[in-house]
Amino acid sequence: MKFQTQEYYSGAWHTIGTSSCFSMAPGSTGVTHLVLTHVVGQRFRTRTEYVAGPKDTSNASTWGGWLYLTVRN
Repeated sequence: MKFQTQEYYSGAWHTIGTSSCFSMAPGSTGVTHLVLTHVVGQRFRTRTEYVAGPKDTSNASTWGGWLYLTVRN
């Protein structure tokens, strides 16, 4: 799986980071850390991508829905 984060500014969403691909933990879960400093009032969104491996014949690669965040004081 991968994680992607975008920030909203100048009227559009801009990708600020996409993680490298890594294996899911048992139970098909994954964890990442998003460190945001000096961004009070700014808007972000993040999502995950499932990347089907070469041996995975029953699932397709796909992006999940966006999780929207606004940093508050």
